[in-house]
Amino acid sequence: MKIKRKINYTGRQRINRSEVRIRLEERPGAVPRFTAHLELSRLKLPDNARVYVEAYYRNSTQRFDFGTVGKLEHPADTSLSEVDLDGSPLFRVKVVDTVNGRAVLLASAERLAALDDDEDKACDALLIVKTRDLGQLTWKTEIRPDNKPVLVLNNRIPDALGKIKSDPLFQGLVLPGALREVLTAIAWDEGSDEGDDEGSWKRQWLEFGEKISSTPYPDDTDPAEIRDWIGDVAMTFATKHELSARITALPQEAG
Repeated sequence: MKIKRKINYTGRQRINRSEVRIRLEERPGAVPRFTAHLELSRLKLPDNARVYVEAYYRNSTQRFDFGTVGKLEHPADTSLSEVDLDGSPLFRVKVVDTVNGRAVLLASAERLAALDDDEDKACDALLIVKTRDLGQLTWKTEIRPDNKPVLVLNNRIPDALGKIKSDPLFQGLVLPGALREVLTAIAWDEGSDEGDDEGSWKRQWLEFGEKISSTPYPDDTDPAEIRDWIGDVAMTFATKHELSARITALPQEAG
């Protein structure tokens, strides 16, 4: 797969993801809220430029004023009361200056995902794991344009996060399918081109698949060949971790 590199022709500075740390707090029976830590000193921006953090999902957006570059001020209330909460919200950061009565965008970061309390704390992991009420659905994957994919487990399942880390049955029923879904999304290029450069999550996932299967991602765009490669990755992953054998070895309940 060829990964396209985006070029910024506008002169706008890019805020790195490592310079923005957003944590989402989801509270039972309450609107989620977030905290954000911004580190903008690298960019040498004007002290009086305004800083905004926007939360959004689909067509809904909510903007929060974080003061100025020279004096960042975290809002007292960051409840996402105007954002569609049917899925995981994303965030963007904008630094705006006013020149001759016109607002000029000086720097930005796009499609940022929050780190919430259910998230796997291993920042280098390929897959973020979190819980949410999914009704009768046990799990699903969420493919984000410019961040790691998310494996969402149903929070109605007791200790779902613990089970995905240690329960052979849970792992065997979830992980190969999640792996297939992510690689398939990459193959069909779902989402934006943002972040498709070296070191992006898409590139990391392809390298992960190539390492597991010991075969390169197909140069040919033949869907059948790509599907076979993804299937081989899933099979090799299951074999390496002995998923079926570990399930078989579990104590059997008395009939």
